Amino acid sequence: MDMSKNIDEALLNKIEHHVIGILEDLEYKYNLAQGLDKRTRFLVSHSLRVANIAKYIAEREDLDPTLVYIAALLHDLGKFVWKKNREYEGAREEEISARYAENILVGLNLLDNEIVKNIKEIIQKLYGEKELSDKRVAILHDADALDRVGYHGVYTFLSKWTIRGEDLETIILKRLPGELTYIQNIEKVMVTKTGKKLARLFKEKAIKFYEGLLRELNQLGFNYALKIEEYKNMKIVCVIKNKEIISSDKNIEKKLKCMWYSMRIKYIDNEIQEFGFCLPETK
Repeated sequence: MDMSKNIDEALLNKIEHHVIGILEDLEYKYNLAQGLDKRTRFLVSHSLRVANIAKYIAEREDLDPTLVYIAALLHDLGKFVWKKNREYEGAREEEISARYAENILVGLNLLDNEIVKNIKEIIQKLYGEKELSDKRVAILHDADALDRVGYHGVYTFLSKWTIRGEDLETIILKRLPGELTYIQNIEKVMVTKTGKKLARLFKEKAIKFYEGLLRELNQLGFNYALKIEEYKNMKIVCVIKNKEIISSDKNIEKKLKCMWYSMRIKYIDNEIQEFGFCLPETK
């Protein structure tokens, strides 16, 4: 019996409203810890978009979207807790999110224990290599990844680093290589058929925007260039200055959550450019 059928729209709205309040509070407390006395809604906005993308995919993959939708709302619940507390160093962010999600849902006392258990399981399995065989997890995985591409992905990327105090040139030379690498390989990250279709659509929109931005800036005399190299089954995209390079050193190493790619470039005028990012986990 599919117990998710017992979750009507009114109940879902009540859960969503409660979760949004918790996410907003967690983000504000994290901002205060970083010296920013300001309320932002990056995590709330991201969680809502992921939930709606997951719902869209689930409906087209012939799966009831209810549990995946709730899991998507809660999937990043442990993000700021994980970042703030050293006691969680070495722990998986998804495990912390799953634990907090269970506590919140049990405290709400609105859902059957078996449903809570299923939601916790979906979050726990997120990004686990073998767990993507679970279609619910595959859908949430794809939805989370797709939130980084498309026009909404562009907005999120630029606004996130702007609010953290970085100017456009710093964002382009330090942050954009990782973003473009992720976008370039987004189809290989997807698991579901619907996710792959959306990836092609969103990828095209995002790449066109960034290419147009760089062309416009070059017309204003900034002279940026794209350098693409192959690594295993993916393309790595670097944004560099269009001037003579004296030396360039790259490194790829395994870190807790990903394979980390880093680059250090020295130009003829002794300017140094450094950047690093997680390589996409292609399937």
